[in-house]
Amino acid sequence: MQSDKFTLRDPIQYDDVKFELSKEQVSRLNEWVIGVEQRAAVIQVEKAKVKGWKFPYPRPLPYHGAIGGSLTFTFAPNGIGVYCKVTEAITDESIDLSDYGDW
Repeated sequence: MQSDKFTLRDPIQYDDVKFELSKEQVSRLNEWVIGVEQRAAVIQVEKAKVKGWKFPYPRPLPYHGAIGGSLTFTFAPNGIGVYCKVTEAITDESIDLSDYGDW
């Protein structure tokens, strides 16, 4: 039942929307990932020591499961541009890759 107080708008059409990163954004992401993966490895090694697990690698590397899904990309289109945030799963650290200069 629709309320008389509110008018529903038409659904937004995203048929032709693509979410892509520029070369500059990819470069910023790659730089950030190097540091965040080092911090993630430290966290995992410390947890392994506390729990008595052996770390399976000759040097500490973060383990992100069989398919390596450690990064979550969030794209939020709005009226002036697209907000882009990437979050790493172990550290929960994020980087804002939005290209505010194009807004």
